[in-house]
Amino acid sequence: MSRTRLDRSSQLALRREELRVQCELQRQELAQHAAVIEGELSRIDRTVTVIRSFLNKPTLIAAAAVALALIGPARALRWISKGAMWYGVAKRMLGTFSAFRHTRVGTNQLTVDS
Repeated sequence: MSRTRLDRSSQLALRREELRVQCELQRQELAQHAAVIEGELSRIDRTVTVIRSFLNKPTLIAAAAVALALIGPARALRWISKGAMWYGVAKRMLGTFSAFRHTRVGTNQLTVDS
């Protein structure tokens, strides 16, 4: 009878360890998914923050309305789309330049600093 208890006890201990390992793997997987979601939500949070800061400045809203009335909606839309295009180009160029600045040459680990 004590041998049966010992076998049952070791089986339960083994099962407990298997479940503990499984839980740890699930925690790691969940942490990875949470990091991806957090990255996406941080972009949304930054956008909401910018919009809220804009809406909390009535002078800025009035200036934007006057500018829109003076230059016209069609021209404003053209300027905004061109500005967005140039912003994207500048962002890519700066990213490329930054990557180029930090490239390692051979084993000397040379970098160009301004």
